[in-house]
Amino acid sequence: MTYFDTSYLLKCYVKEKGSDKVLQLANEGGGIACSIYGKMELFAALHRKLREAEIARDTFDIILKQMELDDEQHLWHWFPLTTRLLESICQAFRTVPESLFLRAADALHLFCARDNGFSEIYSNDRHLLEASNFFDLKGCNVILAD
Repeated sequence: MTYFDTSYLLKCYVKEKGSDKVLQLANEGGGIACSIYGKMELFAALHRKLREAEIARDTFDIILKQMELDDEQHLWHWFPLTTRLLESICQAFRTVPESLFLRAADALHLFCARDNGFSEIYSNDRHLLEASNFFDLKGCNVILAD
């Protein structure tokens, strides 16, 4: 199983730079995992694309229907948010170096991946990738692999 952050999940539904490589990885990985928070972020990102007229309303509706079908097929494994996970993240902010640019959502993905036994996290978000080492994760970006 492979852990995707939301930037990679979005590329599975919207044709963007790197979508082909992300879809190839998704099809090879034996399943894709993400925090349930990533699902909410995915809906928000799709709505942003609709609002900014990058996708039309009918495309938005088709993508949402496809997401429902994918969930029914268990293509995604959504890890729950727990109080323990959120408390761990809060505690981590006490010890991360002040030079580390760590956003709350990135910390959530990094903790979720690490706490669920992943050694790698896939993203094209440079801040998340740069912070991954602090959480003993290898940050991977197949889009830049060439």
